[in-house]
Amino acid sequence: MPTVLRDVAVTHGRREMFDLVNDIERYPEFLPWCDGASILTRDDNIITASLLLSRSGVQSRFSTRNRSVEDRQIDIELLDGPFDHLRGRWTFEPVAKKTRVALELRYRFANPLLGLVLGGVVEEVASELVDAFKRRAGDIYA
Repeated sequence: MPTVLRDVAVTHGRREMFDLVNDIERYPEFLPWCDGASILTRDDNIITASLLLSRSGVQSRFSTRNRSVEDRQIDIELLDGPFDHLRGRWTFEPVAKKTRVALELRYRFANPLLGLVLGGVVEEVASELVDAFKRRAGDIYA
């Protein structure tokens, strides 16, 4: 099963970075391939959300359940979409005077042919995602 690991060190606090990642409804404002984001349910530390992504002429919608441990991590679990399996984890760790923001994704497409077509796209998006949050933090917290 493919796994994507990406991380970046930022000068912003882990609470600030956690809040950015957890603010799902704002994703379309700064993620160019995110055409829509909505919260389906919100309950204490669990958010169920739906994202509409467009990349390379292909549009796809999927829903996840996101469980958070305040300021520390967000676990992502697939509810529905083009994946047979999708699990991920954002972590926010203080390191010296910075915060290490890391994303780990494990995924498998339900349709193997779709996996051949979009497998590289998932890698690109995950890599861009971490960098996009770093830029967003610079825009908001500068």
